[in-house]
Amino acid sequence: MAIVSRYALFAAFAVAVLSHPSSSHDSAGSNSSADLSGFARRVIELAASIGSDTFRAIDELVSETKDEELKADLNSCQTVYGIASYTLNKALLGLKNKSYVQVKNLIGSADAGVKCEDFFKKSKPVKQSPLTKRNAIFEQLRSAALSVVDLIM
Repeated sequence: MAIVSRYALFAAFAVAVLSHPSSSHDSAGSNSSADLSGFARRVIELAASIGSDTFRAIDELVSETKDEELKADLNSCQTVYGIASYTLNKALLGLKNKSYVQVKNLIGSADAGVKCEDFFKKSKPVKQSPLTKRNAIFEQLRSAALSVVDLIM
């Protein structure tokens, strides 16, 4: 889980930066916009990366369990993480083309962490998700990316 800790640290940093914007983020200069665009790109890349890592980690979790209901929930999570990773990569292309409304919509729709947690909450009986930490970090990164894109717009 060391990889998750790295993402958690970055997510915390991103949230702190966005919560307390510096004067360079407040200026209307193009340099500030370029800095924010680069920061948005990095946050989106990290979110896509943890999405891909989670997708692969689910394979291992599925192979380790004999609980068919747990496997079904994990497979559902894997599906939404696959879609989210693809969607975030499309958002990176939109960012490159400065299609910020499209980027915001794509990031907004890539809510794999929320959907994955919902699969476990809706299962009968309710199961504790083995992906809760990863889901939370993914959602923090996704939220940070949305915030940065909002600042660019």
